[in-house]
Amino acid sequence: MITPPHRTALLTGITGFLGPYVAAALRADGWSVRAALRRPIGDLPACDGSVLVGDLGGATDWTDALVGIDAVVHLAGRAHRPPAVQLAEQDLYFETNTAGTIHLAQAAAAAGVRNFVFISSIAVNGVSTDGRAPFRESDAPAPQSIYGRTKAAAEDGLGEVAVKTGMAVTAIRPPMIYGANAKGSFRILSRAVTAHVPLPFGMIRNRRAFVAAENVASFISFRLERPGHGMETYIVSDEEQISTAEFSRRIGRALGRNVLLLPVPEKALGFVLRVAGATHLIESILHSLVVDTGKIDRSGWRPAVSLDQGLLLALGKTPPK
Repeated sequence: MITPPHRTALLTGITGFLGPYVAAALRADGWSVRAALRRPIGDLPACDGSVLVGDLGGATDWTDALVGIDAVVHLAGRAHRPPAVQLAEQDLYFETNTAGTIHLAQAAAAAGVRNFVFISSIAVNGVSTDGRAPFRESDAPAPQSIYGRTKAAAEDGLGEVAVKTGMAVTAIRPPMIYGANAKGSFRILSRAVTAHVPLPFGMIRNRRAFVAAENVASFISFRLERPGHGMETYIVSDEEQISTAEFSRRIGRALGRNVLLLPVPEKALGFVLRVAGATHLIESILHSLVVDTGKIDRSGWRPAVSLDQGLLLALGKTPPK
């Protein structure tokens, strides 16, 4: 029996929602996982070791963290917040998400790392596909938020690093990621369904892409085995793309609950959201966000779980075999 070579990946963002999924997928594929931490925390059963690096930015010292590293998986970053918060913290967003990412990639290349995977966002493409073709990797970036602009700028910088150093870089643009302990819209929606709260989505006829955390982790592991050359960008999603109303029904099905969808006109619902100061939710609830899966399909990767299986896992249920 041939023993596979020892490989170590440096993982940022282990304490975030996606981190444990990625660490588990990497270890299942034979990687040792070293977590880069901002501050000391308790046990990390999903990792084989950790190193303190402090805050993520353009001056972070990665010297010790990158010793003996074969690949970097960069999940950490300043995530979605309401537009007013993003505007107030614009400099911090760019320092963390853009300067921090590019600096890490430069340090990794200098340390001899040959493979770098970056979690970007579909926000680089924009917020809606209403009246247009599905989003593709080849689209000109059209971010509508500071968060999206920081991710787009990070991708630009990573492309330059890949050209100058020869390091293979993969940028992954997921739509809304759902899974156990997910925050944001998925948590709100699943709690509402659990509590039998009527939802005003009965007249919504949009289509949206979603992706299970297990599928994002699966694709990251897939790319580490097939890094290619230069920089490649992939939009990763589940195979099904469905309406907000249907997504709510699927959550209900996973929970064994009927979902009451009230027939509220879209314009009326949009008006209520604006009055309530929740304009940032209008896109994710009312508008379409459809993605072209052609490139991901041609890569040879297939989702680890279906949408229904992913929802069962996210809600603490066991999918049928």
